[in-house]
Amino acid sequence: WRLSKWDLLDKLLANDAFSLSSEDNEVVDWEGQYQLSLGKAMLGLHRKNEHMVTSGLASGREAVMFSISAAAQENYSRTFPHLIKLHCLREIEDACGSLLRPHLDDSQLTFSILATADTPEAWAWNQRLDLIGSHISGSISIINIRLALSRLSSECMLEGSLWLEIGKKARKGGLYNIANNALAHADAVFLRELSSSKIQSNEKIISHLNTSCEVLIQIAKIKHSTGISTTAIQMLEQEDIENILNLESDEMNEALLNMEKQSGKLGFVRRTLQATEWMVEAGLQTGSGIMGRYRLLQKVIPKWERAHFRFARYIDSVLKSRINALAGKVDNSDDDQFRNEVLGKDQSCQKYLLEAIKEYGEALQCGQKHIFEALPRMLTLWFEFTAIEENSTMSSKLGTNQDEANQYVAGLIKTIPATSYYSVTPQLISRIGHKDVDTSSVVVAILKRILTKFPAQALWHFAWLRHSIHPERQKIGEEIFKSAQKNLQRSQTLKMQKLLMASKGLFKFLIDLAKYQPKRPDSRNFTVKPWRGDIDLKEFVPPIQAALTISTTQSTKETFPSFVPRMRSFNSCVQVMSSKARPKKLTAFAIPSGSRLSHHQSDHGGMKASGTQSGDIGEMHFLIKQEIRGDLRKDARVQDLNNVINRLLLNTSSGYAKTKQQRRMHLRTFSVVCLSEDCGILEWVPNTDSFRNLVAHSYNPQAAHHSTRRRGRRISNFADMKLRMDFEKCQNIYIKNGNLIKAGQMFASFVKDYPPLLYWWFTKKFRDPHTWFEARTKFTLSAAAWSGVGHVIGLGDRHSENILVDTSNGECVHVDFDCIFDKGLHLPRPEVVPFRLTPNIIDAFGPIGADGAFSGGLTATMTILRENKDVLLSVLEPFLKDPVIDWKRHRAQQKEGKSSTPKKESVEAKRSIKVIEGRLKGIYNLRNPNMKKIRRTDGYSVDFDDETANILPLSVDGQVQKMIAEATSHENLVQLYVGWMPWL
Repeated sequence: WRLSKWDLLDKLLANDAFSLSSEDNEVVDWEGQYQLSLGKAMLGLHRKNEHMVTSGLASGREAVMFSISAAAQENYSRTFPHLIKLHCLREIEDACGSLLRPHLDDSQLTFSILATADTPEAWAWNQRLDLIGSHISGSISIINIRLALSRLSSECMLEGSLWLEIGKKARKGGLYNIANNALAHADAVFLRELSSSKIQSNEKIISHLNTSCEVLIQIAKIKHSTGISTTAIQMLEQEDIENILNLESDEMNEALLNMEKQSGKLGFVRRTLQATEWMVEAGLQTGSGIMGRYRLLQKVIPKWERAHFRFARYIDSVLKSRINALAGKVDNSDDDQFRNEVLGKDQSCQKYLLEAIKEYGEALQCGQKHIFEALPRMLTLWFEFTAIEENSTMSSKLGTNQDEANQYVAGLIKTIPATSYYSVTPQLISRIGHKDVDTSSVVVAILKRILTKFPAQALWHFAWLRHSIHPERQKIGEEIFKSAQKNLQRSQTLKMQKLLMASKGLFKFLIDLAKYQPKRPDSRNFTVKPWRGDIDLKEFVPPIQAALTISTTQSTKETFPSFVPRMRSFNSCVQVMSSKARPKKLTAFAIPSGSRLSHHQSDHGGMKASGTQSGDIGEMHFLIKQEIRGDLRKDARVQDLNNVINRLLLNTSSGYAKTKQQRRMHLRTFSVVCLSEDCGILEWVPNTDSFRNLVAHSYNPQAAHHSTRRRGRRISNFADMKLRMDFEKCQNIYIKNGNLIKAGQMFASFVKDYPPLLYWWFTKKFRDPHTWFEARTKFTLSAAAWSGVGHVIGLGDRHSENILVDTSNGECVHVDFDCIFDKGLHLPRPEVVPFRLTPNIIDAFGPIGADGAFSGGLTATMTILRENKDVLLSVLEPFLKDPVIDWKRHRAQQKEGKSSTPKKESVEAKRSIKVIEGRLKGIYNLRNPNMKKIRRTDGYSVDFDDETANILPLSVDGQVQKMIAEATSHENLVQLYVGWMPWL
């Protein structure tokens, strides 16, 4: 049926007809029966035999259900191929009416319209593929069915579009042979249809030309991906582009008008933009030529988001190049100060910067596809430019250009969607105290719009501003809340107005709870009075990630998820945790969201010491803490970064990441809401325990009953003086005597006396073989994802209490992000490993250790991060340059009240960006400070080759192997702090 050889199909079905009706066979080939049933249904459609189609679908479903009943007992991965078969059968059933009884259907609803339309009566073809996933391996069966159905309905354009879809998916998955074959079919179908006499209208001709152009672009992308870049550009660079660029203004406008009438403009602009991007990448044209191309595209389609965004990035790169070119004219070691001096003096740089801001702004007004890269970068350029102070050495037009930048961004307050601004709320809040008054006013105006548009969600982000210890910030916070309340009152949104008014009392209640210390130091819980406000607690959106995150799926029109439950009341019994900071665990009784809320009894947010009430659907747990030594705003910003990385992991086009074991790369994140500079409320991560506790509860049933190697409590007991002294004895061989080689050898012998046990925890916790395998795989892949991301952003302090494991499914969860951007290298005992990969973690990976799924998952993660280097850097730069958060200080400095100077912070931020950029290029640049502090006595010396190895980029595989080698090196592990427990 795929080849339309119906006579041959008829003979095959006749020969195997007995297998469809056999009831005596003990062993039935259900896969074979499904294929025969599918062929029977397709043959029935060809012959217009409805009974044949119906019986084929029925027997096909029967075959699938027998197979799926066995697979469903194992796991979803085994079930997925059978679900695809059910989708295929449903698509045939949907098309049956249109193909067999066309005269009974509405004449306007053709086969093509029913297949592609997004209406209730349509077949939802696009939505079905979205559910299945983007990779071709999951969708090829369904697309093959659609190809056959489109041929049966004589819908040539639909058939060509399906071949084109196969080509796109195969190209993105790295299957270039399949892609070339599919695109050749698509091209043949489109050319055949274009040359036929059926097409008469000019609009249809233009549509066909644009579709054929899309095939050409896809073929060119394959050429480019396989390294034939010059040929790819030549395929897209047809004579019309250069001819139009060489025309005068009036002649150019006339040529563009004629082109639109004759062949359409969509194909032209797509070819031009793609060729231009590749020219920029290869450096084949000068700046003026590239800019001319981008401006031409804007004349043709003024509101094209991608063109504006790419142009903005190109201007941004030109700006950086010009600043670097002027490096010889000013002798200054401070990069940021030098950059500001150049921007203040050079009018060309100011021109480029203004144009980049405007192009980013135009892109943001046209769409939201690039908001996580374009908006943070636009704001960063704006903040830096308007912060330059005028003096006698600066350009005379500096003040005028700064005013122009402020006026332009002020004009974007209402034209850029509020959802876009919501995504950069922390960056905006950090600049409310900007030194330029006009810039600060625009920032406050944007924040007022965010709070007015999304009061229920945004009030949690604004909480710390309202309760800041700095009077100026607190004043601005009150101004923003009062302005939003007035706006809501004018719009008759009184419920939200009352919510904002009541929020101040709720925030104060939570802050007081965080600061409260029980009279008895050993108290494990205490009782508090209920919170009472002007409105019920259930009106507040709970401060959890699911409720505060904007929905990014295109299939829903909701800005925020509506399924998140609400809080009825707090439990009056508050639990005190045993950790050093003594945080409190607060419980809220959960009720459903939606209209049913009004039927629940309320006590104005009061607390009930008793348990649940009728209508409760569970509990929500929060961690309320006062961070005296740290800064919870760091944790909140890192969670924002992790959410961006999760989007990259989810939407990646990397063929490697999608084809190897269908990797489920994901970072488990949670909400961190700052209530003031030192207090916050964190979303409780349920069912988790620390890595150290899991080892402590592990035991090896195969070891002798009285053996010291049987139980994990022995190797995880930090109070064991012998354990600590044995490790410190190994360490002192290097720290005091300088012999690292011998110290590493002694540590290797020391580790053999404390063999790993975490493997046995998984076997004990997950008794079912399939559940055990899934949990071990999830642990391995989540550890790989966190390891790759942690190395890139320099995440340190990964001791055994800061890595949690979800005991219900084995997933890793990292907490405490105070030590980030390589601050672990500045600890008294520097953390000289890229991530934690100690014996027990490797033991949990399985028999082949780090060489199996872990290295594959780490490779997939690093591939995705390196492919999206520009996105990550554009998000990280505002983080590092946040004037509110001092990323450089670690806890000891914060406790002493030390603060870095602005100049030193600027240098440190620039250094961190360069380090991260190097790692995203494949450079292993984790420098061990002990190499300079401690003189080696074992004959080893750093030579030229060692220095060169640390500045040359590695391939992804090479980088992964280097990281694993460094993380497991005994010579590195022996240098770590004893409390890090490197042997664990």
